[in-house]
Amino acid sequence: TRLGSVAAAAVYSLSPVYIFKLSIGYSMIGGVFVYAPWVLLFFIAGLMQARAFYAAVSGLLLGLIVLRGEAHVIVALGALLIFWAIYDMVANKRIRALVLSIICFAMAFFVSSIKILPYVEHLGSEPVKLRPYVALLNQKNLLFETLFQINADHDTVPVLHGKFGEEWGVFGSYVGYVPIILACFGLFAAKRYRFGLGVLLVVSLLLAEGTLYEYALRFIPPFDALLRMPVRNMLLVVLCIAVLAARGTDQLLNYVKIHQIKYI
Repeated sequence: TRLGSVAAAAVYSLSPVYIFKLSIGYSMIGGVFVYAPWVLLFFIAGLMQARAFYAAVSGLLLGLIVLRGEAHVIVALGALLIFWAIYDMVANKRIRALVLSIICFAMAFFVSSIKILPYVEHLGSEPVKLRPYVALLNQKNLLFETLFQINADHDTVPVLHGKFGEEWGVFGSYVGYVPIILACFGLFAAKRYRFGLGVLLVVSLLLAEGTLYEYALRFIPPFDALLRMPVRNMLLVVLCIAVLAARGTDQLLNYVKIHQIKYI
């Protein structure tokens, strides 16, 4: 419904997940923040309506994100598209998702090839040791603080593999209690796409939390370099929460309407 759409936009846009990063100089996050919802929307719409055009538009927007920068979230966003395609193939027993995924990623590669090809050509030629900036969000209530507290953006958070902490602006992804409650309601009360959206939320959390990177992805090139600051993927976590909050809002409205009719 319209109110559900407004709820999703409010949760996503009012979260400081973008403003905090902008305040400490991560301006490249802007492209991901603006285009990521549209990438997912056109990709899922393409699968639902079997429209190659929508998949191509999704790829176009993904390519624009690549040109803008922020490799961490680009890789994670690509992972979300792949997992949704797998979910669609398994749930609906069709290979349409495979074809449309190829169209999407081919378009993204075509649009951003001027940036991707030089990077691919230099892979392994000049190895540079990059220090990961990992903070395990499941420790010391850090995940709770990230989603439910607004700290000053100059506060620092201790990270692994380094003497210096990371600015709180990288972590701050406040959404508050009401969106989380609505998201839980949308996840468990709405049956349609419940499993698929749950998978997207879990995957985005795994990529942002840090443990998966610290004990696995850190040893697999090129993910060791592309995902060395996992917490930046909290932007996608907030996006998934916003979508689920919208579903929760719609379900709550339907529940109220049904009981109003019964009362009348």
